Amino acid sequence: MDSLKKFIGILSVAILITINSVSALDDSENGTTTEDAMLIVLNVPSIDDEYYAEVFDDIIDFQANYSRLIRKNKDLVIVICDERTMPIIEHRFSDGVLIEATISDIWMRDFSTANPFWPVQFRYSPAAQGGSETDAYFVQDEFNLFAKSHNLDYSRSTLILDGGNIVDSYKGKIVVTDRFLTDNRLSKYLAKDKLRHLLNVDSVAIIPNDDPNGLAHADGMLMFLSDEKIILNQYPEPFRSSVINELLSSFPDIEIIEIPVEANGKDYDERFVSACGINVNAVVTNKNIYLPHFGRKLDELIVRTIQSHTKKIVVSIKTRNICAMGGSVRCLSWQVTGKNANKLLRTKM
Repeated sequence: MDSLKKFIGILSVAILITINSVSALDDSENGTTTEDAMLIVLNVPSIDDEYYAEVFDDIIDFQANYSRLIRKNKDLVIVICDERTMPIIEHRFSDGVLIEATISDIWMRDFSTANPFWPVQFRYSPAAQGGSETDAYFVQDEFNLFAKSHNLDYSRSTLILDGGNIVDSYKGKIVVTDRFLTDNRLSKYLAKDKLRHLLNVDSVAIIPNDDPNGLAHADGMLMFLSDEKIILNQYPEPFRSSVINELLSSFPDIEIIEIPVEANGKDYDERFVSACGINVNAVVTNKNIYLPHFGRKLDELIVRTIQSHTKKIVVSIKTRNICAMGGSVRCLSWQVTGKNANKLLRTKM
């Protein structure tokens, strides 16, 4: 009898260890707590896409370096690549990172899902496709086919809002620009109410945009360090006050840290303003901040400033050779957590 009890005790401990091991694996893939990793998904341009031909090598260099640093800093990464491009670039990426699929546009932030903890897909803005509604629908349909093939779960809204125009604290606060009001013909009060419910957040700020003839995305203006701190581009008056007043009235407890901006560089496409010099276009995960770095002395000052305000690790990402296309680190990244992250991670394992 004593032997049987001893065996049962050992068996129970073994089962418990196994369950805990599986749970730990699931948690590391989920990215659902502050200790866990977050999944970042990138998309490689097709070797057959003439639009990206001149900068194809630059994009691959960027994505290979970025994905390496994501893994080094204990977040998770997947890189989507079509069948013809795969054999050309696979030697540049770590084993298990690439998955085969076809999505024509590399700017994953805009047409995928917003808020990785409460995923919602909005209608992709024609402005992000140079004004072509047909192209915007085509790109988003490609993404939805990809998502369906992996059984991803998310809600969908008919409201027009690019992912680049949603900056999220991931703890109840979001910022969009007034482009959302114009695109959807909404009052500020109604717009805030709709976004609160759709994205399951407590507070919404709708700031004036700094790019009225372009994309007017909030992620080129500011970033959340945490639920209590925002990094904001330094703007001249009176525009500066109009932005800050909206942020403070929407988030009374927020601390705003301003950083200098030296936007520069020739536009790759005249329809999209260069993102060179805009450091706030960063990806913030539970443990890290992947910050655009343009090779200037100013970047080092900005890295030190941001690092002094956070316990997260600030990781500099070389962005100089791609920012002329109109976006950088955040624009190219889709952030995923929970069950959707697990489904995608199982695909590449």
